[in-house]
Amino acid sequence: MEIRKVIATAGAFALIAGAAFAQDISSFLNQIFSYLQQNPQVVQQVQQAVGQSVPSACQGVTFTRTLKAGMSGNDVKCLQALLNVSPQTGYFGPLTNAAVVKFQEDHADEILAPLGLTKGTGVVGPSTRAVLNKMVSGAPQVQIPTVEQAKSIWDMFVEALKKELGVAPTTPTAPTAGEEGTLTAEAMAVPTNVTVYEGDQNVAVMAFKVKAKNSAITVDRVDLTFDAGGSIVYRYINHVSVYDGDNAVKGMDLNSSTMDKSGSDYTVRLSGLNVKVEKDSEKVLTVKVSAVPVYPS
Repeated sequence: MEIRKVIATAGAFALIAGAAFAQDISSFLNQIFSYLQQNPQVVQQVQQAVGQSVPSACQGVTFTRTLKAGMSGNDVKCLQALLNVSPQTGYFGPLTNAAVVKFQEDHADEILAPLGLTKGTGVVGPSTRAVLNKMVSGAPQVQIPTVEQAKSIWDMFVEALKKELGVAPTTPTAPTAGEEGTLTAEAMAVPTNVTVYEGDQNVAVMAFKVKAKNSAITVDRVDLTFDAGGSIVYRYINHVSVYDGDNAVKGMDLNSSTMDKSGSDYTVRLSGLNVKVEKDSEKVLTVKVSAVPVYPS
């Protein structure tokens, strides 16, 4: 019987890390929601940060004239602000015309249907002006926040939560860019063809070298497959472990619950190794096994 192969799968790292990350984020968001429910004044601050009665470009503006391509003015600039046209130059050009057409079709029941139209015209006439004037003079309009506003809102949430939890505020630092790397595993020449006798304990039967290229990588699991040649592995070998140098990293008892059988092969997975291989360096991991006191006859 021999240990035939070792599989170190990069995909496993991502799955395990992703599960832990999702759990942390879920817990964090629950804390935020709980805090906001108990502190409505924070919600009001956020509403003030993103909600304005009208865009600043529309202060004091009322739509009184028909607007169309080629025209300029403060009312055109307000129109661009309401329709999220960028840049807001105050000149009615092709971008503004397209935005007006879309706006008219989005409000077809109020603007187009009374005129018997189904397609926007791009001309800001009386029916279009009526809808626009409602927007600048009616209920407060909540604007979609910019990237800068969104970051400010998030920072507000975090600092409010820190205050509630008694965590000292921290000075923000620039995030460190991640590095993409690869991990390779290579079987060592020794030990090999090792005979394991009845009652032997922690016998090194194989070793493999892992190399991290371009970034530091943590080895979280290995799959060890025994080619049993028709025998039942755990009737002969009852424990397997992985060593990093002289340090035992992970061990597992072998039995029908811990091993998967496929044909004549038996596989055991050792997870939670947490062996960090520094960037552009390597480590040698050794597999050791222990035998049952007496082999089956």
